[in-house]
Amino acid sequence: MDRTPKQKVGDYLAALPYVIGHVPTQDHLVVTCFGYDRKSVVHLDLEWEPGTEPRSVARFVERALEDAEPIARAAVVGYGPEGHHRAADVADEINESLDIPTDTFHIAEGTWRILDRLTGGWSEPSPVPEAPPKHMLGRAAEPAASREDLYASVAPLPKPLFTKLDQRRAQHLDSLGPRTRSEIAVGALDDLATTRPGDPAHQQVLAHLATTDLVIRDVVLAHALDEDHHRARVDALIQTCRAAPPSLRPPLASLAAAATFLTAGHPPMVEGLLQNADPTSGLAYLIGCALRGGENPASIRPGAVEAAQDGLREAEDAWCASQRPRSPRPGSGPSTPQPAEQSTSGVEPPRL
Repeated sequence: MDRTPKQKVGDYLAALPYVIGHVPTQDHLVVTCFGYDRKSVVHLDLEWEPGTEPRSVARFVERALEDAEPIARAAVVGYGPEGHHRAADVADEINESLDIPTDTFHIAEGTWRILDRLTGGWSEPSPVPEAPPKHMLGRAAEPAASREDLYASVAPLPKPLFTKLDQRRAQHLDSLGPRTRSEIAVGALDDLATTRPGDPAHQQVLAHLATTDLVIRDVVLAHALDEDHHRARVDALIQTCRAAPPSLRPPLASLAAAATFLTAGHPPMVEGLLQNADPTSGLAYLIGCALRGGENPASIRPGAVEAAQDGLREAEDAWCASQRPRSPRPGSGPSTPQPAEQSTSGVEPPRL
């Protein structure tokens, strides 16, 4: 049986905690922009603080929509006793600055209502459904009870679950070519995302490879962005960071924060990961700037993937060149045997 427009609005509002990752507070405001296919393109959730300017919120949304597909409609939802004023003011700014038809909703005490833009009056309150239909949720996890709980979901574990790789195994991995090491790293990530979630041995290998070579780190990041299983891969990076010893945690936090941001993960999770990232890391700095500036992750992803592919190709070419035997100079003695060029095809990765 088809649901009425009013029921569909209630379903959308009931789904918002799943979309933003946590239950909103009485001071929350959520902005959603939809494409012509009715799929959401941009989500913004913020906790309203004294001094927040509606115009600044609209500008943030405008930056987030740069390079995005055309927007058909926007929705602004204000929560709590003052939510209707905040939502109406922000909706006015979005409508004026972006020329996007914008619906304005107010949620308080378990009910919702919508603003009539022609009369300026609010509809009668209707109950917000306890939960949205299952088909709307997909693979979305249960929302955290609060923004603070979402922060806690990416915090380091009280006790590391693995140690740094022992010197012998580390030296063996480091002796391999960049392409082989990248294959081992993404293989470990895929195992952690599918058949071996939370396995310390795989986390140990992944952590070593991703923190000892920026080329391999970038390849792992690009692999995590692939649309197939990207949520599971990003979660595997987060869990590896949480389980890591303190010395490995900062670079892993930078990597996990980048993967979370670039796959449009919940901003509080990105913020929580950046708190444990290396403050001197260029990657962490760029992700922090993009997050605060409202950059659209979709516009950054292709460049990140292309840069990782180019970096790996250049590193592999340089490594192969370094393995070729050098011709002896005329008049010199016998040349010292050089290691043979390593084949990157059919290589059996070290057993984890």
